Amino acid sequence: MTTLFFYRPLARFGIFAGNINSGIMKQFHTPFILLLFCSLISQQAQTQDNYVQGYVVTNAGERLSGWINYRNWRVNPDKIAFKAKAEAVPVFFTPTDILELGVSEDVYISAVAPTEISPVVNGLLDDHPRIQTQPDTAFFRVVFQGDKNLYHRKHPSGKDNFYIRTAEGFQLLEYKRYFKMVEGQEIIAENKNYLRQLAAYLADCPDINAKLNFAQYNLHSLNKIFTQYHECIPGGSVVANRYERTTVHWGAVAGASLTDINFTSPNPLWFHEYTQAEYTASIRFAGGIYVNIDMPRKFKRWSLYNELSFTSFQTTGTNDRFIMIDTVGSSMSAPFSSRSELGMLHIKLINSVRYAHQMGKVSGFAYAGISNGLGAVTKNHKSLKNINFPNRDPLNAPFLTEHFLRRYEQALVGGIGAGYNKTTLEFRFELGNGMSEVPALQGVTRRYYLLAGYRLN
Repeated sequence: MTTLFFYRPLARFGIFAGNINSGIMKQFHTPFILLLFCSLISQQAQTQDNYVQGYVVTNAGERLSGWINYRNWRVNPDKIAFKAKAEAVPVFFTPTDILELGVSEDVYISAVAPTEISPVVNGLLDDHPRIQTQPDTAFFRVVFQGDKNLYHRKHPSGKDNFYIRTAEGFQLLEYKRYFKMVEGQEIIAENKNYLRQLAAYLADCPDINAKLNFAQYNLHSLNKIFTQYHECIPGGSVVANRYERTTVHWGAVAGASLTDINFTSPNPLWFHEYTQAEYTASIRFAGGIYVNIDMPRKFKRWSLYNELSFTSFQTTGTNDRFIMIDTVGSSMSAPFSSRSELGMLHIKLINSVRYAHQMGKVSGFAYAGISNGLGAVTKNHKSLKNINFPNRDPLNAPFLTEHFLRRYEQALVGGIGAGYNKTTLEFRFELGNGMSEVPALQGVTRRYYLLAGYRLN
């Protein structure tokens, strides 16, 4: 059973890379450092012990109560640390050492079962639907345990494998994505044999086939199928492990932004009226509304933070320089003073990855990502005045003419902050590719934000 749904070129190049100019890419250190900081904090958090009460069942069938170093594992663990008493030295157990463990509403069963090992990355998929497995001894997390059982294992490669349990033991629910040629076009197809397996396994529920038509090979969908089955066939003991859903929080942030702009050119003789000017920093109001999507497992420390924000700036640039002017029969150099004014407001969409560490009602967080914004010009003027003739009217013109001006800005974004209950305070840095459309005149905007936030749900 196959379903065709995706083109291979998009699969191989599924991540869109924005055309951020080289001026930014040479100056992305701060967001990169913040992303590295997130990673280091995450690794540090993983090394911290978190012993909570739990139990293990030995291979002899003996149940031992004690303390387990619980990591809210996203990828099934290959070993666990167990203490008979809180002050004892931990003992490490692998799937070959114990039959079962339970901790913080999670139950894992040790078993030998086939693992599907086909590539999962789009660009590396096979060109055939055959399931490829190898036997593996692992901890399988219990999703449902009763008359009908469902187990889950997330492999270190990121691949999800789901299992049912019959008289013959653990049976892999078979699913695979692969490339297939259709009318000369390579597309991604799916081997959905797990639907036939589930139809046979849950056949005593007459309504299950209709529900399987919409089943997907993921924890949320299969958890729903087994819930519906046990509602269809009442009676018997059923253990449904805690299912952690993706949670969505939304709120608002408001504060101040400090914007600094500058222009550079590969040739110092070009555009010196822009590149040699000194521009004032601009402090303005900034704010936005956000949606933060917490990812399940890992104590929900990782999330996708998305914000629709408003920011603006208005800056003044000054530059004194000599300009060649024509006189009667000759040319001469004269001193001129240039004064420029530029103001813009932007509506931006920020997409970032965020790491947070919760300590009671207090949390610390860091994030890094990108922003895309559309701008409107509120000020665009320059004047040029001959210093030798201060009483003469200055020459006036737009600071950036229409073919110089770019209203679409891309930026790298990073920030750190702290939260208490539903409130947050954060510092944010943003490095944008400016407002110059001319490749030989590279504009860079640096924005520094201090923002207070409030979560509304």
